[in-house]
Amino acid sequence: MTIKHVGMMAVLVSVACLSAASPHVVSAREAASATTISFSSEEQEWIRNHKTIRLGIDPNWPPIEFAGKGGVHQGISSEVVRIVAQRTGLRMEVVPGLTWPEALAKAKKGEIDVLPCIAKTEDREGYLLFTRPYLNVPVVLVTRTDAAYIGGIDDLHRETVAVIEDYQIHELMRRQHPEVRLLVVGSAREALERVSRGEAFAFAGNLATTSYLIPKLGITNLKVAAPTPYSYVISFGVRKDRPELVSILNKALETITRTERTEMAQRWISLGAYGIDYALVLKGAGIAAVIVLVILAWNFQIRRQREALRKSEERLQAIMDGIPNVVFVTDLAGKKVLVNNEWERVTELTRSASIGKSYRDLFRPELADKLREYDKRVAESLQPFRTEETQVTGTGERTYIYNLVPLLDSQGNPYAICGTTTDITERKQAEEQLERAFAKSNQHLAEAAQYVKSLLPRSISRGPVRTDWRFVPSTALGGDCLGYHWLDTDRFAVYLVDVSGHGVSAALLAVTVTNVLRSRSLKNVDFACPDQVLSSLNNTFPMEEQNDMYFTIWYGVLSLSTRILTYSSGGHPPALLLNDKPGGEKRVERLRTENLFVGGMPGVDFTIAHAEVPESSRLYLYSDGVYEIEREDGTLWGLDDFELFMTGSLSNNGPVLDSLLTHVRELARAETLEDDLSILEVAID
Repeated sequence: MTIKHVGMMAVLVSVACLSAASPHVVSAREAASATTISFSSEEQEWIRNHKTIRLGIDPNWPPIEFAGKGGVHQGISSEVVRIVAQRTGLRMEVVPGLTWPEALAKAKKGEIDVLPCIAKTEDREGYLLFTRPYLNVPVVLVTRTDAAYIGGIDDLHRETVAVIEDYQIHELMRRQHPEVRLLVVGSAREALERVSRGEAFAFAGNLATTSYLIPKLGITNLKVAAPTPYSYVISFGVRKDRPELVSILNKALETITRTERTEMAQRWISLGAYGIDYALVLKGAGIAAVIVLVILAWNFQIRRQREALRKSEERLQAIMDGIPNVVFVTDLAGKKVLVNNEWERVTELTRSASIGKSYRDLFRPELADKLREYDKRVAESLQPFRTEETQVTGTGERTYIYNLVPLLDSQGNPYAICGTTTDITERKQAEEQLERAFAKSNQHLAEAAQYVKSLLPRSISRGPVRTDWRFVPSTALGGDCLGYHWLDTDRFAVYLVDVSGHGVSAALLAVTVTNVLRSRSLKNVDFACPDQVLSSLNNTFPMEEQNDMYFTIWYGVLSLSTRILTYSSGGHPPALLLNDKPGGEKRVERLRTENLFVGGMPGVDFTIAHAEVPESSRLYLYSDGVYEIEREDGTLWGLDDFELFMTGSLSNNGPVLDSLLTHVRELARAETLEDDLSILEVAID
């Protein structure tokens, strides 16, 4: 399931994690008394003596927490604060006009009692106590749609990543990923805009806020590019001298019912059916230039008296000899001043035979002249230089990365060039092997896709209900599957499943779900009732037991005697019901129910809807790969365009699905699509 947008994933994470952070499940009978809290006598006394609680909020973190018009506290956290205030009798007052760094500073000083929406960090534990979590939102990496592939934070070496000042991810990235350049900004909005303009390569931010802001800002060139190992586990942060308040707040949080959690999430996070876009490319590895610190030490000592210089050079030489890379220093005349043990091993030239010698004395003329020109370039520009060179050695042809940096005196003038080389021969050989492995893997994926296609049902060409379908696997094996069958002589069931992600795991889950529907193996379920089917699937396939995969589905049952279609959809694109009666007006109806995706939160109730099916109608079920096609001008051929095309195609000669497939390939300018394309047509007399 390819993600061109991020709305659906925001629902996935925010709703599911809100449930996970609040495991207390309340029945209908319990819900009626959920607000009755048994406070201890000490807690009751504390509440009487501390009626007003001062809050510090983050004004720029929608939809989780933000300041609306007039500074009014809004977002999911505001709903939680309102419930907690009602059930404890405490008066929660927001200290107005504060930025998030200012709110943190006041919390440190004890001038604020509670930060209602904060993630626990090592630094914050020094001045705050924390309640049980009530929300868990993952951190993702957002890049431009034209950015190179990344699989995670490890692919951001020396890239510029926007982070929000004093947020948890700012602290984590600074401590755990010093190789990443951080662009510290004031808000998620600023971060997204700077990535969109190319001022930062990526934004590390939470998925719910990203999903909320991108459509509101009208930014069309961003995508959720990769997950991270981090998430915001949100709690109330309480000043250190208020332990009684932590216990009071925990008891109030435990009374928030499943229904209340779901309603809060649905109010602040819009539903949609989208997925994530991962491209498959090779990644190269860089070299860490650790020698700079060593050279600085030597540069500091070089003008000392002779004895001090000798000791300094001895210490420097010992350090250089411990470095696994080749290290050498060349003066401006092109003579070697220092070399290390690795230089001797790789070049097969002793130290005594190298010091005081030029490149021409050491290497063949062609390579020597090239290396000498590199040194001159560094000395003139005073800038580091990096290049890749292939040399013939005693062990055969080897490839090296050269890194050169200028050494400057106290006046800023160059006096030598420091160089390091790293042998990347094995790495390049590994990359070639990896390319061959990827080619073989793609072949296996194609074979697996054909297997999935072989399990799809045969088309029905005769009778009051006729079917046709197209399933076009993408370059990577995906998770689309479809099916239909008669429940009895009157009722016809039809469904389409779209599993998140790509690969064998997604395909296996799609096939498993389809086989469960085909065999009607869900216990105590009436398969003529779509809401029962989706509820049972949701409880049977929780995403935490499916390697964090979830799926969307459209399931409907047509009664021929009543001509009523009963249906339910879980986070899936709407089915299209078209009336193509000859001579009549072309009428189209979108069929969809506002339900969550399947597998995100056990115990959720799914709703159903009904549609009257006129004579000479066609029903279309499809995955988002049918209409999420990027045109040549960069715009998206979306759902409205798809509906218009399908309506117009009813008047044309030839199979509608073949016309659609030809049109989609023309739009995508490729025979092979980036995402699976699945569409099912049901013609009803």
